[in-house]
Amino acid sequence: MYIKSITMAAVMTLSALSASAQSELKGRVTDKKGNPIAGAKVENAKTSEQTTTDMNGQFTLQTAQPVKSINVEYMGLRPVSKKKARQDMTVRMSDNLRKTRFFIGPEMAFTGTGGAKPAFGVMVGGVKNWGLYGKFMLNAMPKDDGGSVDSFGGSDRPSYTGRIHDSFMSLTGGLIFRVWNDLHVYGGAGAQQRIVEWENSYGSYDEYEPDSYYKFGVEFGAMMMWKHFYATAGTQFAVGNIDNDDTNYQGGKTWVLNIGIGVNF
Repeated sequence: MYIKSITMAAVMTLSALSASAQSELKGRVTDKKGNPIAGAKVENAKTSEQTTTDMNGQFTLQTAQPVKSINVEYMGLRPVSKKKARQDMTVRMSDNLRKTRFFIGPEMAFTGTGGAKPAFGVMVGGVKNWGLYGKFMLNAMPKDDGGSVDSFGGSDRPSYTGRIHDSFMSLTGGLIFRVWNDLHVYGGAGAQQRIVEWENSYGSYDEYEPDSYYKFGVEFGAMMMWKHFYATAGTQFAVGNIDNDDTNYQGGKTWVLNIGIGVNF
C-alpha cells in the first residue's frame, strides 16, 4: 500500500511537471474587416509546433517553450508573420490576390554608337503575376534624301563633309513576370532600325550601309516596383535580318542599353 502511494505520487508529480513545462499562446485570426477565419494554420516560427483556428477564429498554441514569434497561413490570403507574439493577440490577414498593376513611363536608351544621341521613348503595360508590355524608342528620323554608300571615297563617290546623322528606332513587346514581391523580369522581341548617314558635298545625306541595319531584335530586363513608382534596366540586341539589303553590315553596334522610370496604378 505504501509503495502504491509513492507510485501514485510520483506519477502526479511528473504530470504536474510536464504540464508546467508546456506553454500556451492564445489569440484570434480575422480578415481585414474583423470577420473570424476558421481553419487558419498558426505555427511557432522557431519550431514545427502548430495548431488551427476554430469557427470563431480563435486558437490555442501549446508549445514546450514560450512562443516568441508565429507564422499564420490560410489559402487565398497573404501569409502573416508576427515577430513579437503576445497573449490574446489578434492577427489580421489580407487578400493575397494581387490586383493588376498598370504602368507607364519614359525610357532612355544608349544606342552603343560613338557620338549618337540617346534614344527616348515610352514603356506601357500591365502585370499581376504575369502580364504584357510594349516599348517604343526613337532618337531621330532618318534623312535618307540621298543615295547610299558602302565605303569611303572612290572616283564615283562624292566628297563628304564629316557630318553624320545617326537615327535609331525600335518597337518591341513581350511578357513580364513577377518573380518576388515587387521584383519583375521582362522579355520580348520586335524590330530595330538604325540608319547612319553621311552629309555629302551637295548638302544631302547618303546612307552608309555598313553601319545601317533593319533587324529583328530581342530584349530582356528587370523592373522594380515601389508603391506607385517603378524603375527598369535592360538591354536590346538585334539578332536577324529583316531587310536583305543589309548584308554588308559589319556588326558590333546592334545592342542598346536602356533605363526607365515611371508610375504604376
